[in-house]
Amino acid sequence: MWTLGGFNTADPESATRVLTACCASPAWARRLAADRPYESLDALTAAALAAFDALADTEVERAVDAHPRIGGGAGRPHPAAVPAGRVDAPGFGAPGAQGGAEPAPGPLADRATGFDAAAPNGTEPVSGVSADRAAGLPAPVGDREPAVPAGPEAEWSRSEQARAMTADAAVRAELADANAAYEERFGRVFLICATGLAAEDILAAARRRLANDEPTERAETRAELRKIVAFRLGKAFGEDR
Repeated sequence: MWTLGGFNTADPESATRVLTACCASPAWARRLAADRPYESLDALTAAALAAFDALADTEVERAVDAHPRIGGGAGRPHPAAVPAGRVDAPGFGAPGAQGGAEPAPGPLADRATGFDAAAPNGTEPVSGVSADRAAGLPAPVGDREPAVPAGPEAEWSRSEQARAMTADAAVRAELADANAAYEERFGRVFLICATGLAAEDILAAARRRLANDEPTERAETRAELRKIVAFRLGKAFGEDR
């Protein structure tokens, strides 16, 4: 747990590290670290959410990839290729072009800054896959199993899912099946702000969201991640307002 004063005076690497535990977007973390100092946690949170809203979908994808599977079930591995029935849209958990070609420019294409082209002040560069690996960020979702968090985010994930983990075996098995179906359809883990939710609530949400098209589901995923980021900022700084 950090104090805001300690964060404001920390070296850039340490400040970025605590932020990526809240949201594993390197562009987001570097931008917030560069904009220090902050007068209060409310000011930091407002800046953090504004920066989050400006992120390109590819940076949101990086952050989603850092989250473990809800319920902790093994499920099925992420497919390396697009399976039958999967919704495909460039820029968020799906290839942008055939044969490894670069995605066409557009609002969902990866931005060199990590921020949407329409958003202001998106000036911090993202140096690509090698920099992400050096920072300990996860590989693309299609190439791996969902993340196993370490550090403070591991404790936070356990506490966020604590109520869901008390479900009986039958409900947890249904949730594992829903996770697997979601991963096959959308090519990423099912993400929900699980704090306070029972496994039955999470299961119902997963089943409902399976019927979404890609743009609708992308928006829901972003909204759920935004809630998690706000909660985790409060945890990281001990509600130091």
